[in-house]
Amino acid sequence: MVSKSVRQESSRGRSRSTAARVAGGDAQIAAPRRTETGVGADTFQRFCPVCVGHTLTGVVRFAGTSVGFCPGCQSGVVIEVQPKACQEERAKACHEELAEDYSTRYESELLDSKALTCWDIVRREMCGRLDSKRLLDIGCGQGAFLDVARRAGLRTAGVEIATRAADAAEAKGHQVFRRSAEESFCRSDERFDIITMWDILEHLGRPRLALGNAYGRLSEGGQLFILTPMMGSPYDRWGRRVHRLTGGRCDQLLRMCWDQNHLFRFAREGTRRVLLSVGFTKVSVNPVLLLSLRADKYAGGHLLPHWTGVAGFDRLLSRSGVRLAKLFGLNNKLLIVAAREGADGGV
Repeated sequence: MVSKSVRQESSRGRSRSTAARVAGGDAQIAAPRRTETGVGADTFQRFCPVCVGHTLTGVVRFAGTSVGFCPGCQSGVVIEVQPKACQEERAKACHEELAEDYSTRYESELLDSKALTCWDIVRREMCGRLDSKRLLDIGCGQGAFLDVARRAGLRTAGVEIATRAADAAEAKGHQVFRRSAEESFCRSDERFDIITMWDILEHLGRPRLALGNAYGRLSEGGQLFILTPMMGSPYDRWGRRVHRLTGGRCDQLLRMCWDQNHLFRFAREGTRRVLLSVGFTKVSVNPVLLLSLRADKYAGGHLLPHWTGVAGFDRLLSRSGVRLAKLFGLNNKLLIVAAREGADGGV
């Protein structure tokens, strides 16, 4: 059961650095076929990277970004028209540079309370059964959530690709795997009782592969916790509607939902089916309101688009939007809890 505080608080300590997967060689995973005239609905041939079973349709284009929609799992997926492939070394360098840049900007705008809010989710779902558990935080950033978990008595480890963030987490005494969630990030015999992915899944070019890796690292009866932006929220619905009604002139809401760092928005039922197909059991997927950034950073900080270009007015718009979201309970994310079956058939 998700507490009311989850709808009102947000928190600190996540590095979205793995978002940079889209900038490197993996960016082409989500790309449609490129033609001389660009990407059109008639040439769009890409299968959904989430459910890997349907061709994306209904492409929407804004600010140099194209988004397709899956009729199967209902996900919204960023489609990038890629230039000619870079050399492998150049792509890797670009990948790492973007990872560091995004990680730094994200850490600078986080709410201080997010790590505590996320910990409250884990504590409530686990009903206090946490003594000596081993926890892995994928996208651990500088280790703020790991700090909270360790103070509660858990043995902690993280996955982080941004060098500076990983250095900071290691300096606090946490074990850090410096790999992407889409790769084999630790030894095949390592297992964890709890794995968390706080606002990280939407940044990965191959989310299904990352979910499979998480499943493989869970111990029997272990649980996976995910927070990720929700497809079909008021924000992406209104964004598409306003974009259409203004003939494409107003795209700020869409740019808040999708960009080169935020590749996916996941739908409730489709995501549940994907997790079950990966092997998880007892999957719950619930909409929540949980803001990650400070209230004045949703309309023109270092991460999200400016609305007017006037800094003071953008901050006022941002704070007003956050107040309205809390007042009317405008959910923006999915809270997902999935378990791996235990040896006795339970979880």
